[in-house]
Amino acid sequence: MRLIVAATMVLASILAAHAQDFPALYDVVDVRSDDVLNVRAGTGTNHPIVGELRWNETGVEVLRVNDARRWGLVSRGEWTGWTSMNFLRRQPGHDASLFPTRLWCVGTEPFWTMQFDSGTLGYRSPDESLITDPVDWTGPSSNIGSNAYGFSTLRSSGVVARGQCSDGMSDRLYGFSMHTVRHKGASVGLLSGCCTMQAP
Repeated sequence: MRLIVAATMVLASILAAHAQDFPALYDVVDVRSDDVLNVRAGTGTNHPIVGELRWNETGVEVLRVNDARRWGLVSRGEWTGWTSMNFLRRQPGHDASLFPTRLWCVGTEPFWTMQFDSGTLGYRSPDESLITDPVDWTGPSSNIGSNAYGFSTLRSSGVVARGQCSDGMSDRLYGFSMHTVRHKGASVGLLSGCCTMQAP
C-alpha cells in the first residue's frame, strides 16, 4: 500500500511539473517553405483542419499537450486547435518560476487591455487612453508556486494564473486567467480577463 501511495505522489508531482511547463512559446520547424503546418480539431490526422501555421512561424503559444505529449493545443485569432509537436521547437528562456516577460491581457464588459512588457504595465480602456506604470513587484504564489503569480503597480495589483481561460466572446482559448484590482482616482474596481504570451 505504501508503495502505491508513493508511486501516486511521484506521478502527481511529475504531472504538476509538466503542467507548469505550459503555456510556452514555440517556433515551427522542419516544414517545407512551400507547405504549412496544419492545425486540427483533435489529436490526430483524422480530425478536420481548423487552421494552419506558416512554415517559418515563430512565437506560437502552446497552451498544453495531450497525455502522450505528441500534440499541442494552440490558439490563433478566433480559433483553437491541435498540431503535431514534431514540428514545433520550444523557444529558449522560459523560466516557469518567473512572471512572464511579456503578457497581453484582455477583458470584456467593460472592454480593456493590459500589456506587461519588460517591467512595465500598460492599461487601456474605452474611457481611458494608454496609461503606463512601472511594475513594482512580481512573484510566484507562496503555496502553489508558479501556477500563479502576483503583481503590483501604482494603480493595479492582481493575480495571473496558469490555466485555460475563455474571453466569452470567441472560440479562442487563452493560457492564463487574470484578476486585477484597478485604482482610478478615488474609485477602486475589480477586473477579470484572459492573457496570452503570444503577441497580438
